[in-house]
Amino acid sequence: MMSASRCLLAVLLLGLALPAAALESDAHQPIHIKADRVRLNEKTGISEYLGAVRLSQGSIVITADSIVVHQPQGRLQKILVTGRPARFRQDSGVAGQLIDAQAARMEYLAGEERLFLSGKALVIQGPNQFAGEYIEFDTRNSTVTAQGAENPRGQVDVTIQPAPPAEAPAAAPATPAEPVSGAGQ
Repeated sequence: MMSASRCLLAVLLLGLALPAAALESDAHQPIHIKADRVRLNEKTGISEYLGAVRLSQGSIVITADSIVVHQPQGRLQKILVTGRPARFRQDSGVAGQLIDAQAARMEYLAGEERLFLSGKALVIQGPNQFAGEYIEFDTRNSTVTAQGAENPRGQVDVTIQPAPPAEAPAAAPATPAEPVSGAGQ
């Protein structure tokens, strides 16, 4: 028998699929979900959270119109998040940087360890961003694939800021020269 708390834990795998040095401590925090309606079907292993859904755990916040977790026989199969748009936010673990993602649809396939964002997909981490109609993260192989809309101008838009220059080592403080004994005598 599948418990509701196990279904809720599965939703967090969506956060794990986003590439970043995100806070590991999030996985050890309690999960809070608010929704207008909840449907849990223990026979099929499908949990549905519908209407103004807000899920939080540690620094992770997901807002959506719906979150549906497919977990037949207690094994996570997939998570589907939809919204106008659905949004994901997590602290990246880097001071002052958040990971923000949004799309009309986010789908995580657990067996393949792949996350798909479609419908005006956008991922922002700090000053960098990745936008397209479709973005796929293959977490097993550490690859990202993206495509623009299916029209002549539907391109992928990527912004990568250069790393700040490394600071030069501090120079040793200047010390006054010692007089050489016997010089000039």
